[in-house]
Amino acid sequence: MKKIYLASALLTLTSLLNAQELNWAYNFGNTNGNAGGNSIDSDNLGNTYTIGFFGGQVDFNPSTTTDLNLGTGTVNSTFILKSNSIGETVWAGQFVSNVAGGNTGIDLVLDNNSRIISTGTFRGITDFDPGTGTENIDALTTGSNRTYISILNNNGTYVWAGALLGSGVSPKGIDVDANGNIFLTGNFDGTVDFDPGAGVFELTSATTTSGNDAFFVLKLSSSGNFLWAKSVDGDVEATDLAADENGDVWVSGIYEGTIDFDPGTGVNSKTSQGDTDFFTLKLGGVNGNASFLSALGGYNADKAYGITIHNNTVYTMGTVYEGVVASGQFDLDPSANSNYISGFPSLATPLGFIQALDLSGNYINGIALTGDAKSPKKLAVSGNNEMYVTGSSGYRLFERKIESNGTIIWDHSILANAINLYNEGRGVTVSASNVVFTGTFYRSGDFDPATATNEILTCTAYAPHAYVQSIIDNTAGLDAIKLKNISLYPNPSSGIYYLKSEIPVELIEVYSTNGNKILSIDSIAKQIDLTNAPSGIYYIKVVAKDSSETTIKVIK
Repeated sequence: MKKIYLASALLTLTSLLNAQELNWAYNFGNTNGNAGGNSIDSDNLGNTYTIGFFGGQVDFNPSTTTDLNLGTGTVNSTFILKSNSIGETVWAGQFVSNVAGGNTGIDLVLDNNSRIISTGTFRGITDFDPGTGTENIDALTTGSNRTYISILNNNGTYVWAGALLGSGVSPKGIDVDANGNIFLTGNFDGTVDFDPGAGVFELTSATTTSGNDAFFVLKLSSSGNFLWAKSVDGDVEATDLAADENGDVWVSGIYEGTIDFDPGTGVNSKTSQGDTDFFTLKLGGVNGNASFLSALGGYNADKAYGITIHNNTVYTMGTVYEGVVASGQFDLDPSANSNYISGFPSLATPLGFIQALDLSGNYINGIALTGDAKSPKKLAVSGNNEMYVTGSSGYRLFERKIESNGTIIWDHSILANAINLYNEGRGVTVSASNVVFTGTFYRSGDFDPATATNEILTCTAYAPHAYVQSIIDNTAGLDAIKLKNISLYPNPSSGIYYLKSEIPVELIEVYSTNGNKILSIDSIAKQIDLTNAPSGIYYIKVVAKDSSETTIKVIK
């Protein structure tokens, strides 16, 4: 079952100034299996790329006139979905396994060439070519998970795939640096070969009673060649990973007891305060040596769920309870100084948090996420350092925009309409003045953040669906409003388009649907000539002199 909502393209100035409004939203899944979106990223044309999982057969085209069915039977599969800025499906692909456990897409990121770098789990023999070819990898087991790493071009064609084989190994996060090197983190037990190529590089975890035996950090080249791998043993679990502009990598996670966080020959041990504490660990990109550690916690189960880096700021997000020293507060400063957040409703009720550090690990600030934002899972940052956060709180999924000091700009939550069913936001990306979310939900939910209107997406009562939701953020600043005064006409056209703009324009670029730039025009031109281009759909990006930009879809 699916449903799509497309917002009107005719927006008045009054509506532009009225917080946020729904651009489009749709869901996909069926009555025979679960589905969920786990991660999302976007390119400079406003296309979004979503990864997740589904069971059975699912239609990934939100159009009511044309189907794009993937999957058969009850085997779980990874999906990767590319949508354009107005919610149309550009393409969708899947990885197919030969056993019921199948495979699940966990995380993805685009590199500087807009290639799709993804990771997930798989069992049995799995074909990692979503096209007509076959690129099988054998997990050598049908009973426990192995980890895959995949590279696709942005049109969905196969580039490369590799696997981490051995005892149970589960990925948690993947990222790339400016040179295209790939970083992956996750958790494992026993012995695992971390070289996805023909070589062998094995790491063996310690044995613990908790089931959390070790986490790993792996670095590959842009073509998938092994560079190094490190591990940390004990009751410890990685939850996410992010690479900074210097090529170093930061890992978030949780731990209990005493853990040596130095993956080399040195020792850097931390002991949790009570139940689980959370950590942020920095490893050097060249050799994987530890260079910074933040380990914080209180008496209860404190957790870090995710990590994001933007403009040289490291954002770690998670859940904390009241601290050990100060009642009703929690110290988020990893140094000897104290910087507390507060707002705990009670001793037994947690707060969501965001911790901001610079690339040296120095404390910048901490934010308490009050209300329905107790478990933040993902965060994206706009150009002016405003943050979009999504996650869960009880049965609700939440979406929130906050200023860099924590002030709430807008807030939206969707409650699961049944007991013991949990909605959850799992991914968010910022694209121009739009913000796009993904996750999973049960039964029905209103995905329109406006209070005066409803956009209800529905699914089978006890089989969750994945959703992708685009919000036009009209609080993004005057640049986003000014760009609404840029237009191209006529559209459709036989090849000649005229630009009308009330603000100075710096650059015009024309892209094909597969992301290739076919034309670049300076600011003087008011006419765009595509008469020699084949008929089809094109995206014209207009960049203003103040660096704000918008992308317009045209038809020839």
